[in-house]
Amino acid sequence: MFIKSKFKLTILSIPILIFSLVLCGNGSKVFASSNRTIKYGAFFADKPTTQGINDFETLQQKHLDTVNMFVNWKTNFSDIKKNFDAVYENGSTMSLTWEAWGLSNSDIASGKKDDYIKQMAEDMKAYNKNIVIRLFHEGNGNWYDWAIGDSKVNTNETYIAAYRHVVDIFRAVGATNVKWNYNVNCSSVGTGASYLEQYPGDDYVDIISIDGYNWGTTQSWGSKWQSFDEIFSQAYNALKVKNKPIELSEFSSTEIGGDKAAWFTDAFKQINSDKYSLINSVVCFSINKETDWRINSSESALKAYIDGIHMTGTNTDVKNSTITPETFSFDKNDSAVKDIAVKMDLNGNTLSSIENGTNKLVEGTDYTVSDNTVTILKGYLAKQPVGITNLTFKFSAGKDQVLSVNVSDSLSQTGNLKVQEYNGNTADSINTINPRFRLVNTGKTAIDLSKAKIRYYYTIDDEKAQVFNCDWSTVGSSNVTGTFVKMPVAKTCADYYLEVGFTKEAGSLAPGQSIEVQCRINRTDWSNYTQIGDYSLNTASSNYADCNNVTAYLSGELTWGMEP
Repeated sequence: MFIKSKFKLTILSIPILIFSLVLCGNGSKVFASSNRTIKYGAFFADKPTTQGINDFETLQQKHLDTVNMFVNWKTNFSDIKKNFDAVYENGSTMSLTWEAWGLSNSDIASGKKDDYIKQMAEDMKAYNKNIVIRLFHEGNGNWYDWAIGDSKVNTNETYIAAYRHVVDIFRAVGATNVKWNYNVNCSSVGTGASYLEQYPGDDYVDIISIDGYNWGTTQSWGSKWQSFDEIFSQAYNALKVKNKPIELSEFSSTEIGGDKAAWFTDAFKQINSDKYSLINSVVCFSINKETDWRINSSESALKAYIDGIHMTGTNTDVKNSTITPETFSFDKNDSAVKDIAVKMDLNGNTLSSIENGTNKLVEGTDYTVSDNTVTILKGYLAKQPVGITNLTFKFSAGKDQVLSVNVSDSLSQTGNLKVQEYNGNTADSINTINPRFRLVNTGKTAIDLSKAKIRYYYTIDDEKAQVFNCDWSTVGSSNVTGTFVKMPVAKTCADYYLEVGFTKEAGSLAPGQSIEVQCRINRTDWSNYTQIGDYSLNTASSNYADCNNVTAYLSGELTWGMEP
């Protein structure tokens, strides 16, 4: 990822791309309509996985049409096949930004990497799925090895030759399932840079795309808050003469310097307007990096983004399905409790699925459908933990609807707990987070520890696999469990929490008594966490002290602390 010259540009280059189902090669015209269907995707992790895809779809309340990944020219297809499998098993399309680091255009056009290119082509042909490659992206800048701006080795002619050379090799081996994306940055930077002088030709381009970001006031080179139109209009107007489908392949805003939620709202209104009628795919860059580009950098931004991706063209009214009721209470130990009947007003849509987080409910086992009524079976609800279970109804069009079920257990544990906590190491940057807990029974009855939970909130900083270890506990390390939970809405001070629990063998906690748990978490690659500002980090104490930023629960009910 590169920040471009502070004297010439206020846009970040981060390659992301989305595959549109409307492809028009060979110069065919695209007849735009304000009632067009726009596809949506996102870049949210370096290596997409099934879990990551499911989590992001739950977050944005919409299916991902495309998942993007970046690879260099030392990467073989076998290295990334499992990531492709995760994408296509989800019914999405993989788009690949293929970065030829360390190579000039002439190196490629002269055949220096032909063996590698041919092998990749043969492997993708054998994979036999629709794949999009964004090749030599942002060639109108001055920050990539293949770019034209200010280059002493690359020219418009060498760019075209290299681009065509790669495409020709794929076509020669019969990899017709691969489509080609010609990409530019929203601003041309450097001597010789332009939007179309290096265009490879209609026969070599299936999709045209633009990258652009609202940097706000985050950068020392004088970035400023920019509207969607200020960022994208110049490039769009230059490229639309090609009559190709246009996508926004890199797209997001910071929170700093303005109102991100309002920015998203305006952006999607512009995208859906006739002014930008050739845009048929949009991808959001959703990573917390130089600034927080994530769609859930704030609750208001997330809501605006979700509303935006559910918009339709300016001449079409949004028709959302509705459900009744939207809330319900279910007591596991009430013998008179019944199934939940949910009435749907479909408004011309169809029910696609019902999901609990990343898990889809099974029709016939977890619920039944009769005409416009869905019945959530009590057998399914009885298996849910005490607390709020959100069931998301997904429809063929319009917004998802959520049924919130307050699951209780009239025979569950009650009592009073408090948590005292300190950290074994409070360094700003550290490869292991070391929370130490003392759980105190402040009530008058014994507490079954298997019904107690402790939550420690922090920012993960980078989505990587994590490991929990309990080094010591009064009840025995083997009787302590740790679960990592990604928060559905990220906060500035927390986007994950560690939930510490106890097995049945941990026993009970008598009134006035306490237990200690000393644990640690780390990433599997031992890379550092940044602890600065973490919600539950206790920098004020070097021994156990009451800590309201660590929460405790009994049978799913909050009994201590404040959630972020």
